[in-house]
Amino acid sequence: MLQNTRWSAVLAVLSLCGLIMYAAAVQSVQASDADGPDRRVRLTFNNRTSQKVLVAISYVGFDTANDRKVGWYAIAPGKSKKIVLPKEIDVTFTLDGTGYYAKSVPGPGQKKLQWTGKFMKLSVGRKRFNCQREETIKDGWTVGFRKIKLKRADEYSGASATINLKE
Repeated sequence: MLQNTRWSAVLAVLSLCGLIMYAAAVQSVQASDADGPDRRVRLTFNNRTSQKVLVAISYVGFDTANDRKVGWYAIAPGKSKKIVLPKEIDVTFTLDGTGYYAKSVPGPGQKKLQWTGKFMKLSVGRKRFNCQREETIKDGWTVGFRKIKLKRADEYSGASATINLKE
């Protein structure tokens, strides 16, 4: 009878240890994955020119109110700029709806460079902007944006692209 009592005590201790380990594991997963997997969009622009370059981006959000255009991101010659879209932007919608327009700021004797496209026509301005994509910017002009081909590892991950701006 004493032997059965010891086994019962041992099993109770092992069960309690297992429960504590399980609770710790669940808490660890919840803490590290509180907001879910990182599904943000990361863009890297590499300025491969001898001029300063200004970049504007546009992306699609969940609805029209979240469709944005943002400019200007300044990139010095030979440097890179990493842009991470807000985490509220769902990568599922952004995959086929992200574009950019870029222009150089030429120095004396340099030719102005532009990177335009036919993906979408949007209004941009001389000063910095962050507004709804379809909004017309006062004293702005319309330019063509190039489509950015975003890549992602799997359906649970974010997406990324590297854009090389060359002369």
